[in-house]
Parts: sequence; C-alpha cells; structure tokens
Amino acid sequence: MSWAEQRRWSRLAGICLVLSLGIAASYGPSSFPAAPAFSPILADPPPPERSLSLIPHSTVEAALKGGESHRYRIDLPPGQFADLVVAQQGIDVVLRLVGPDGGAFPEVDTPNGEQGLEPLPLLGASGPMRLKIYSTNPEAAAGRYAVRVGAVRPATDRDRASVAAERDFAATESLRRKATGRSFLAAKAGAMQAVSRFKTLGATARTAEALYALGRICDKLGETEAARSAFLEAQRGFRTVGDRSGEGRILNSLGPDLFTLGLLHEALACDREALALHRSLGNLRGEATALNNRGRVQAALGHSEDALDDYDRTLTLWRHLGFRINEGRTLTNRARLFSMLGDNERALADLDQALPLLTGHDAAEALDERGFLRSRTGRTAEAATDLAKALDLYRQAGDRRGEAVALNDLGLLWLSLGQKKGAKGAFEKVAFTFRELGDPASEAAALINLGRLRVDEGDLNDAEADFLRALAIDRRRGEAEAWMGIAQVRRARGDLRGALRAANKGLLHIETRRTELESLTLRTSFFAPYQDAFGFTVEAAMELHHREPRKGLDAQALELVERARARSLLDALARVAPPGAAFQTLTVRQIQRQVLGPDVLLLEYALGERRSFLWTVSSRSVQSYELPPRKVLEDAARQAHSLLADSRRTLARAPAREALAELSRELLGPAANDLKFQHLVVVPDGALHLIPFGALPDPRSPDLPLLARCEVVTAPSSSALAAIRRDAAGRRRAPAVLAVLADPVFDASDPRVPIRRNTATPQAVTVHRFSRLPYSREEAQIAVSLAPPGERQMDLDFAARREVATSGALNRFRIVHFATHAVVDSEHPELSGIALSMVDEKGRPEEGFLRLSDIYRLHLSADLVVLSACETALGKNVRGEGVMGLTRAFLHAGARRVLVSLWPVEDRATADLMRLFYAGLFQDGLTPAAALRQAQDNLRRQPNRQAPHYWAGFVLQGDWS
Repeated sequence: MSWAEQRRWSRLAGICLVLSLGIAASYGPSSFPAAPAFSPILADPPPPERSLSLIPHSTVEAALKGGESHRYRIDLPPGQFADLVVAQQGIDVVLRLVGPDGGAFPEVDTPNGEQGLEPLPLLGASGPMRLKIYSTNPEAAAGRYAVRVGAVRPATDRDRASVAAERDFAATESLRRKATGRSFLAAKAGAMQAVSRFKTLGATARTAEALYALGRICDKLGETEAARSAFLEAQRGFRTVGDRSGEGRILNSLGPDLFTLGLLHEALACDREALALHRSLGNLRGEATALNNRGRVQAALGHSEDALDDYDRTLTLWRHLGFRINEGRTLTNRARLFSMLGDNERALADLDQALPLLTGHDAAEALDERGFLRSRTGRTAEAATDLAKALDLYRQAGDRRGEAVALNDLGLLWLSLGQKKGAKGAFEKVAFTFRELGDPASEAAALINLGRLRVDEGDLNDAEADFLRALAIDRRRGEAEAWMGIAQVRRARGDLRGALRAANKGLLHIETRRTELESLTLRTSFFAPYQDAFGFTVEAAMELHHREPRKGLDAQALELVERARARSLLDALARVAPPGAAFQTLTVRQIQRQVLGPDVLLLEYALGERRSFLWTVSSRSVQSYELPPRKVLEDAARQAHSLLADSRRTLARAPAREALAELSRELLGPAANDLKFQHLVVVPDGALHLIPFGALPDPRSPDLPLLARCEVVTAPSSSALAAIRRDAAGRRRAPAVLAVLADPVFDASDPRVPIRRNTATPQAVTVHRFSRLPYSREEAQIAVSLAPPGERQMDLDFAARREVATSGALNRFRIVHFATHAVVDSEHPELSGIALSMVDEKGRPEEGFLRLSDIYRLHLSADLVVLSACETALGKNVRGEGVMGLTRAFLHAGARRVLVSLWPVEDRATADLMRLFYAGLFQDGLTPAAALRQAQDNLRRQPNRQAPHYWAGFVLQGDWS
C-alpha cells in the first residue's frame, strides 16, 4: 500500500498520523481557475469592434492584458466554411461567438493554458457574427494572441461535422467548469462523444485534446485508472503531431494519477520528465505545476527537505505569474507536508494564508485540512466551524467523496467531544456513501470508527460485526485496525486470551506496513499513532499475567514494549541489513544473554493511560510491577525536573528533595528488593526522560542517591543497546583518543577578532545570539591535559569550526567533546544543533551552526561523545521513539554512548565535573559510566556543590560497558 493510500486511510479511520496528506489534491492544468461565464461590465464602455477579414491563410495578431477583451465582426455568407484558430502566446484566452440572432454558441476554452490553440471553425450565417476574445484572469501577465485564418471555401459534410464536434467539445468543457457532480457526469459523456467524433474525422491533435479533457473529468469523478488510460492515449496523440506543450500537460496530469495509484517512483520519474520538458519550452506555468507535483511525491517518499524546496520554488513561480488560486493550492500542499513532519503550527499558518486565495472545492480541501489539524490540537470550536464549512462547499461542488471525508472528520470530532449520537450517524452515512462510490477501503475505515463507538457504548455484537465486515471488504489496509477492534470486543467480554490473539494479528500487520515505507522519517511518523495499539496489548497481557502468574506473560508484555521502542534508531543502526529490512527487536531471553551481564539490572518503563508498568530484568530473572497512570508519573517527573534545575536556590532545595523522594517511591519503590546490582540500565518512557535516575534516593538507603552505590545509565531500548554494540563491534577502533572543540568565537565584537567590526553576524548565518562561556576553555584544556600525549586534538577559538565536524576529521577519535552552546528545539527538532565559530579571524560571518541534520550525516567511530552544553539531553518526545534530539542524532551517527545534560548547568560547575570525569577516565582507567558516577558523587560532597543542580544534571545514554 502506498503512503498516500495509508495516510488517507488512517485519517479516515481516526488514526491521527502526523504524515497526514488529506484528500488527494488536484494538480496539473486541471487545477487552474475555471473561466466564469461572460457578463458585461456596465461601468466601462465596450471596446471598439473590428472587422475580421477572412482572407485565406492570413493572420491577425494583437496584444492582450489580463482582464481585457477584444471584439471582432465576422461576415461569412451562408453555405461557406472558414477554418479559424486562435493561437495563445503567453496568455490564456476564451472565445465567445454570438450569431446574427444574438444567440451565443458554447464558449471555447480548451484546457491548454496560455500556449495552446483554440480552434473555432465557422459555418456561414445570414448576418454578421461577433467574436469576443478575452482573458478571465485580471492579474494575468500581458501576452499576445494570433487569429489564423486557414481555408475559406464552400462547406462540405466534413466541415459541418468538424464544426459540430468542436461545439460539442466546447459545451463539454463548459459543463466541466461548472464543477458539480451532475455536470461532471454529463461532461464525461460529452468528452467520450467528442473523442469518438474527432477519431472519425481523423483529427489526431483534437482527439488528443478531447482525451486530455476526458482524463481530467475522470480524475474529478475519482476514476483514477480511467483517467490514466485516457492520458496515456492522449500522450501518444500529442507525440504523433509533435505537440510538446500538449505532452507536457499530459505529464503534469499523469504524475498525480500515478501518485494516487501508489506508483510513487513512476510518479517521480513522470514529474521529472515534465519539469525538464516545460523548462525547455520556457513554460513557467507548466514548470510550476511539475514542481508542485514533484514536491508531493518527494514528501510521500520521506524526502522532506527536497519537498519543501520544490514547494518554495513553486510558490515563487505562482506569485510571479499572478496565479493566486494556484498559490493557495501549493500552500495547502506545503501545509500537508508540515503536518506530516508533526509541525502543526506551521501547517496551520500555511492554511490560514491559503484560504483567502481559494474558492469552491479548493477551499473545501483547505478547510477540511485545517479543521482536522485544529481538532488534533484541541481547538475544537474552530475545528467544528472549518469542517462544517468544508462539508457545505463539498456539497455545493457535488463532491460526494469530499463530503464523506469531511463528515467523517466531523464524526471524529463529535466523538472526542462525547457527542456519540451525532458521531454514530455520521459514520453510518459515511460508510453508506463510500459503499455507493465503490470505495471499500474508505468504507472499511468508517466501519471501524463505527465499531469503536459501539464498543464504547457496550454494543459488542454490532461492534464485532462492523469489524468483521471491515476485514471482509478491505484486508489490504484495514486489517490491523479491524483486528485491534476485535481485540477490544473480546477484552470487554473478558476473553483476554482471544483479545491477545487478535491484538497480535493487528500488531503484525502494523509492523508489516511500517517496514514497507522506505523513509525512516515516514516510519517514525507512521508508527507513533499506533503506540496505543501496543499499549492496549501490553495491558491485556499483564491482566492475563495477574490471572495466570506462572505462564510468563509479563515477559511477553515486555517483548511487546521492546517492539514499540526506538524502531527508527534500530532501523538506522541496521546498516548491514538489506534495503527495506528492519533490525529485529530482542526477546527477553536474548536481552538476558546479549545485553545484560551478571551484575546488571535493566529497568524498563511503559506508561499507560489507566496504569503503567515496570519490568526489572537481570541475567537470571524477570519481575514486573504495576505503577500509577501516565499523567500521575509524568506530572511528578516534570515538577521534579523543574525543581532540580532550580535547586541551587536555597528555598528550592527542600521541595526538590521531596519531589525526588516521591518519584523514588513511585518509580523504584515497588522494585526496591531488585536493586542490588552494580549497574542499572534504565529505559524510560515519556516525561521520565527528564529525570536523572542516579539522583533518585535509593529505596534501600533513602538518605543517599542511587549513584552513591551504583552506576546508572539510560538507553532508548534494550534492543537498541544490542544494535549499538553490534555496530561498534563491526568497525575498526579509532586510532586517536580525544578531540575537543571549545570556546568558539560567536561574534565580530569578540575581543579575539583582531580587526573590530561594527556589523553583527547576519541573521542568515544563525538566528541565535550566543555569549562566550568563560570556563569552556578551561574545561577543554583540563580534558586535553589528562589525555595521552600524541592522541589528542584541541580546536579553540576560530578553529572550533563547523567544518572540523563535517569534514570527517573527528572520525579518528574515540572521544569527541563539545564545550559550547547548544540549541534544543523540542517543537522543531530540525532547528536544534551545536554552536561553533560563526566568524573568521577577520570578523567575517561564516556558517557555524552544526545542525541536527549535519549530525545525522556524520560517520563517527566514537566510543563517547560529550555534549558539555545546556539541556543537550532534551528534544521532541515522540511516542514509541523517545526523545528525538542531539543524543539520538549522535547515536545514529555511530557514537556508542553520549554524555548529555538535562538542564542549564552552571559553567564553573560543569568544568569541575568534567575535570573529575576525565581524571576518572584517563588516570583511574574507569569506564565512562563509572567515571561519571565517581565524578558526580565527589562533586555532590563538596560544600558548595551539594544541590542537585550542580552535580545531577549530566546523564550517560547508550552502552555502559
């Protein structure tokens, strides 16, 4: 199943995927503004009428501005035929012909943009005919047109058939522009008739145009395969007559159809071909459409930066051309990409900007997208308004599919607000509509929503029937959700074993779909919303464990937790695996044999809405404990984190001690008897990542922190630890010991700049302003002085440059130490990074920000990376993945372990801690975990460093051994 299908299906099924792309958008020439019916502007005098001489093989040319019109009188005696055609040269024109009696013929506006031909074959009449040539877009750039007169002769039967075919085709296009359900059906019949007539006439070029129109109409009706077939036949016709512009239009429409059909790589190739063709023709409109289409595919393939670049370039072109409605459509597409990346605020900002530019169906799509996002971010009243407006606009346009999607989103919103009756009616209507439309996948999604609601109401029999019907009609996409629904029904009936069997089937399909995605970014975003499915299964397994404690079901529950943890990191570390494969998570027995040693205890946490769990695993035993719900533990963790960070203030120390004691009772107390090990490896969940577990009071000796007795490290998951070790074992040992980058120069006003400049570092280089850290230099010098001579490197001042990190020079070192500022953006992780020198020796600005994306691309051989800066352990907490920030980036880049901070640590105290830490490493020969424990324990004993603020802020993440 393609990502586009998955995203649309998951949204319908109420699974809030951050990759959500919504209803498939319109792309290509079919998405350009439809020409409104002509109505004279009474305020201005009509333009002067000119006589059009029907001299065979003559041409009349004229310039035309956006919104202008020209009028011509045509005298052609009865029984005569004139072969007229209007060539558009940089402006899209519409032809309106009025007969001698004042009756208007169908307007001619072939969907070929501003470069194609508008045929107007004429039969003579008993009086003068009048032709109006005009532009419907008042903001369109000025262009030209040429009225070319071909043959003028007595009319033949073929001539009369040609005129009839063109008029029928024009009428078909008028029906399409009305954009209602009935008009599209009528237009489809007309287009098919036009294709047949043009084929009979042997008019290859006109047959291709009619086929192109037919394909666009089929797209509007949701008949994607029929549209694709029409486009391919039209493409052959345009190639036959050498119409490269027409072929370009076909490619711009064919790409989105391939995308909708899930053929992403074929779509990308098509969009690239279209882009090259339009650029060779100098067709900016076609180029913008191709870029827009390519951005959509790049987003679906997980190439987020490329997609954003395509959309930005598209917007520049639309604004240059003055196509405001197309600008609005691209803004909507970019909003979908931001939504995919979890950046809801930027997505909403784009939609707010797009909506004033859009009307009709396009406005409905943007409103539906905004309503969906607003409902996800708790803005329920605004969401309801948006979705209601979208529903009304879809109805006006006759778009039953769009109407069903908007109604489904409204149903989900009503359900979240407890309005079950309204939600139930919505889901029933949505299921019926999709059944009528012949869309089993969307019908299955509606049935699953309906089944979930019935479970909540206690109507278990009907709920099970809904889930089973969803399974029957769409096993390709809905199988995971349907099985999870059946598991809910069985659990509600008390059949825990049956619930577990069903849930495990659902999880298997979730995992299968996850590994089908090529992009790790997409895998992460896809997986996060399914954490509730894993949580449900874990709870069911633990409930059954309490009934049957000797069956080892708590160990199976832990294995489920491992399957849901840090999967993108596991995939990234599986460098020797075949493409598309995923590194397998470990069983409990494998964890005991491959990860844990004889003096190591694993503590793994899983937070749930109703209850949480802790597992303690040694090389010989597994124990499990029930803990308070997620909210209780996360609230306590956040409060403790805040108090610890502030604990250097005298008044904050007692509250900090109380908060730590309470957390210890909740998180460690139940397992107090298990904590008799020298090494503790903690796998946190949610806000527990904010806690330095080594600072928690030891339940067996409450007056001392855990680190006074044992080493404490954290890890993304047990399986990730095994992968990190395997990755490290498969590479050569780095030849040198220590590289330090410290005390960089951030600004031209720094005294270290010999030539002082008054200009500040431009914002184009960095949006942050940093002050010098006075003790970072001392910290670096201490570390280097303790390292073995000849195996160390120190880059200070201007030498602490971004290029040192990105050039590969750090790959030679087993320890890499950054002593500088860091930026950690929890909302937008891609903006996080490490600040290095931002000016050169002459005070000239240079890029000095080592971004998160740069770190992910590094290939380190480091056993240890030290990030001696503020809050480097933090980042965006993604469910199932943990904290996505600097730590994850360095582990991904090859670091075996990372030493990071949980809060802004005082510069002097950090230097003291690092001095003790490196003395433990280089003088005492300790492991990093042991050296950190010793350094923190020594520091906390100092009279002026007893507050946890000074000694507890740094934690070691990764492999302790």
